[in-house]
Amino acid sequence: MFGLKMGELLILALALGSLVVPILFLLTWARTLRLTRTHQGTSPVLVLLMLVPVFNLGWQFYLLISATTGIKGRLTELGRDAGDGGFWLGVVYQSLICAPVLLSLVERSDERSLLGFLLLAALPVWIGYWVRIARFNRVMAAAASDAMRAAAVF
Repeated sequence: MFGLKMGELLILALALGSLVVPILFLLTWARTLRLTRTHQGTSPVLVLLMLVPVFNLGWQFYLLISATTGIKGRLTELGRDAGDGGFWLGVVYQSLICAPVLLSLVERSDERSLLGFLLLAALPVWIGYWVRIARFNRVMAAAASDAMRAAAVF
């Protein structure tokens, strides 16, 4: 295909995946903020600030708090249990992402395997957090859809 060898195709696929998948995650986060707009004050557009290197390390915690506050507020309004709204899973994921960055500032070669382990451990936690907020989004979107249908009846 296009004169590329199998190894080159694999590298291309990984490169594209490493760009597309985080963007899809950010879109899920933006949807959460949009669905919970009345319960938190963060604009969904501000999720784009996650694309700013280094700044995103702190910004992700702000977005986590905003999303969690919104999820808990909206689901409480709907009479549903939100639990912690995905807060602790988000904290673990974000800590696993930040720790290697902070540890890499300390230049010690014996910690390289720890950095790799932390980044590897972050992947399933990130997927779990993503699935969790996507489920909350489905519940909130269904409630919004039901409310619009009920309003259309009258």
